[in-house]
Amino acid sequence: MSNPLTDLVLGFQNLVADVPTLVQPLIVAAAGAVPFIEGEGAAAIGIIGGIHPVVAVLAAAIGNLLCVAIVVLVTSRVRAAVTTRRGTPAKS
Repeated sequence: MSNPLTDLVLGFQNLVADVPTLVQPLIVAAAGAVPFIEGEGAAAIGIIGGIHPVVAVLAAAIGNLLCVAIVVLVTSRVRAAVTTRRGTPAKS
């Protein structure tokens, strides 16, 4: 029986190795957005996949940052909508 997280990491590593060089940082950024892999794991995936370490770390950090920013913005809007519906003003 295999571990799903290990399979996911190996899948990202194989994908990074198979795509063109210009697309590799985008794959690492996508890996950085995955929970449990996040920035550190995605950087390792990129480095093992053959990307320069600086590019891998930057792509992983940007992917993780974008994911977190999107989650925060969406949940903030949902919270504001729920509190407005209840009749209490949302705090900014």
